[in-house]
Amino acid sequence: MTRRLLPLLLLGLGLLAGTGEAAQCYRNPQGALRCRAAPDTPCMAGRNGEVMCAPRGGGIVADREGNPLCGIGRCVQAPNGDPVCATQLRGAVTMRTDGTPVCAGGCVPGQAGLCRPETPQSP
Repeated sequence: MTRRLLPLLLLGLGLLAGTGEAAQCYRNPQGALRCRAAPDTPCMAGRNGEVMCAPRGGGIVADREGNPLCGIGRCVQAPNGDPVCATQLRGAVTMRTDGTPVCAGGCVPGQAGLCRPETPQSP
């Protein structure tokens, strides 16, 4: 049985290695196919329906009005409603027991200017 599974496993690994990272695709409300090539590029739809994406390795969170704000590290909405992001690339954000955010490299407010519109791509 193991000998039968080994070729399939090797084929699967070869396919993964050949494509790099798997694309995450979906259809937007207008029916256009949209794909994200990198799993560490989070995206979200804003209140106007436009999908915005964080920089690779960064984070994205909505402000009080539902507008996406991005950071180079992960982002969260603090208990007071303020979106904050870590200043380190791929940096984590945790919350203390009192609700205060703790960010890798320090916390900064999320920035709309770091978000980019998602672009159509082939799957």
